[in-house]
Amino acid sequence: MSERQEPPATGGENPGVDEDVASSGDEGARNAQAAPPIADDAVHGQTQAPAPPDDVGVPPHEEIAKEEQDA
Repeated sequence: MSERQEPPATGGENPGVDEDVASSGDEGARNAQAAPPIADDAVHGQTQAPAPPDDVGVPPHEEIAKEEQDA
């Protein structure tokens, strides 16, 4: 029978962890370059649409807080 080795209790070290989370500092600029510019014919609010009449939606925070206080 061979002895079974147990893993270290601390989980060991990940030698590449600093490289995994390192920032190059230009992520925002790269994202801005990747996004297409807003078209000249875009109208302010054109992507907003009123909710349909049968849409219940989420109540305002004040109403939720009042219900929680009453409970």
